[in-house]
Amino acid sequence: MQTSLLPINNKMQALMAQYPAAPEQQSPELMKRLEAQKEALTQERNQQTEAFIKANPNSYVSLDALKRMGGRVPQYAKIAPLYNALAPTIRNSLGGREYGARLQVVQAAVVGTGTQLPDDPAVKLAVEKYEEEQEKTLGEKREKQNKKRNKQLAAATKKRNKQLADYIKANPNSPESLEAIKEIGGPIPDYTVVMPLYNVLAPAVKNSPKGKAYSQMLERIKVVSVGAEAPNFIQMTPDGQKVSLADYRGKYVLVDFWASWCGPCRAENPNLTKVYNEYKNRNFDILGVSLDDEKDRAKWLKAIKDDQLAWTQVSDLKGRHNEVATRYVVQAIPQNFLVGPTGKIVATNLRGDDLKTTLARYIK
Repeated sequence: MQTSLLPINNKMQALMAQYPAAPEQQSPELMKRLEAQKEALTQERNQQTEAFIKANPNSYVSLDALKRMGGRVPQYAKIAPLYNALAPTIRNSLGGREYGARLQVVQAAVVGTGTQLPDDPAVKLAVEKYEEEQEKTLGEKREKQNKKRNKQLAAATKKRNKQLADYIKANPNSPESLEAIKEIGGPIPDYTVVMPLYNVLAPAVKNSPKGKAYSQMLERIKVVSVGAEAPNFIQMTPDGQKVSLADYRGKYVLVDFWASWCGPCRAENPNLTKVYNEYKNRNFDILGVSLDDEKDRAKWLKAIKDDQLAWTQVSDLKGRHNEVATRYVVQAIPQNFLVGPTGKIVATNLRGDDLKTTLARYIK
């Protein structure tokens, strides 16, 4: 198919190279001539495409060619007969059914208006609505798949951690047990989980250079573990207003560490927005702390706008050396701390359904 169209495509490419950079400054005669040549080549290409589709009704290449020719808003009178000429196996494929549904949307819109004009606004609107519904359905499907995948991952992680914990308890004298603790803890260790396992280790392992280093790290995260008083801090909003964590005393507040350059953070923002909108009038708030730096200030502000983050945002724009992040021993993002009305940390690292489930437990 592509081979047969190569001469026409080469001619089209050469023609497009003749288009001036500023068409409005060229003579109408030149533009009219170029447009006429473009229309002639387009018709020739479509004729060859139609001939291929009719000659190869059992080919998925024909379906792809039809979709390219029909485009996002196909001309029903021209495209539907070609689609119907495809073999049932092609029309009933996933891609075939999807394009058939698009054609049905166009057909319904055409019936409503009586005729389909080029760039018909009614047809275009119907297709846009259809695409929005498809995106919503696809989003719901993805969300369901992600929940299933996360559930499976959590189960596998729980099983792995149980095996590692059993090994640690059975081998307190082994340096490998310290490595097993590190694996359980990961980049964001939970002090309440990791510290009891560390205490199992024999003195020789604890007093090794690696053992001492890990112990020092555990002492730092103890200050920001569940049950500890959340360290207070003051940082600036984008418009220069000072915000203190103490300002949130009396309500639940999620201190969320993120950055504009952090893909997983940005992916989690829609979930945070969903939860925020549900709980914002129920003694709950979010305080975003960005690990962007001064040179990325514009990107930080753009991310806030693009992700539609309605809660307060602060930063000292020192990047990964953000003073609050250092105090909270933030070693990877996204990371968050749920602080209760009395100022104590009640949960950490809540993402996805865990955040909503936790809030439902605390906020009645």
